[in-house]
Amino acid sequence: MRSGRPVERPWLDEFAHRLEHTPFHAGSRTSGSLAYPAQYAKCLNRQMHLDVCAGSSNPKISNPLRAQFLEAVADYELLVSLDPLARNYLAKASIVSPDDTKLSRKLKSLDSEATAEPKH
Repeated sequence: MRSGRPVERPWLDEFAHRLEHTPFHAGSRTSGSLAYPAQYAKCLNRQMHLDVCAGSSNPKISNPLRAQFLEAVADYELLVSLDPLARNYLAKASIVSPDDTKLSRKLKSLDSEATAEPKH
């Protein structure tokens, strides 16, 4: 990514497969340290990003970590795709990890922006 070369599809497919099927080490089950760095989001097209965030369907991870994958998709949708469906990913993340106050605040903020009257 730093080289300026495009991400090779076979590498990305393997990375996505590992995120979706490989058990994370014990510390990552509750620490919430996401293996996918958000700064790489702009290096990937939307489908590639969604493929990498397939880690949210990994049955071997904790709900807080699953929520972080969903939050990463929401952030991508908000920042790169500019897609309002990001709210759906944040809502799903909040359901998966209801005690995460950061997610709750982010979702409330997004909801309040959507319902705010346009400034003249």
